[in-house]
Amino acid sequence: FKGTVVGPVTVTASAIGLGSVTQTETINAAPPDHLAFATGAQTVPVGQCSAAATLQSRDPFNNPSAVGSVTPVGLAAAPPGGFTFYSDSACTAAVSSVSLAAGGSAVSFWFRVPSPSPPTVTATAAGLTAASQVETISASLTPTVLVFISAAQNVPAGACSAAARV
Repeated sequence: FKGTVVGPVTVTASAIGLGSVTQTETINAAPPDHLAFATGAQTVPVGQCSAAATLQSRDPFNNPSAVGSVTPVGLAAAPPGGFTFYSDSACTAAVSSVSLAAGGSAVSFWFRVPSPSPPTVTATAAGLTAASQVETISASLTPTVLVFISAAQNVPAGACSAAARV
């Protein structure tokens, strides 16, 4: 038998006059050959900390596959202008790489971007094919200033002004 999906598989053998027997086999992951994003692309407001972005090491059949030793994963963004990666959910500990733990297959990081350009995030590790994902950075959802958009007016005493727009 041969399988490509990790997990248990029940194999049955039967013969006329002898009945049938079953046995549960286990398909394990093959050695990792690439990185992949386990979390989908995010839409993050300008200047805000993202949700966790999780990377996985995977085998040729796209199953999560543990690395044999600590594996550094370099993080990059294009365009790079002000894009910062973090090792914590509060976006206080800036990093340029994260590491897959020995025997592990997943690692998370967070990011923050100061401008609304759509960056492509790329993760690279020696011996594994890189992974890329385009994130969406939206304009800030929180107003930071109040401004008049109408010109200043000269109004006679007792007269009603034109609309003043803010």
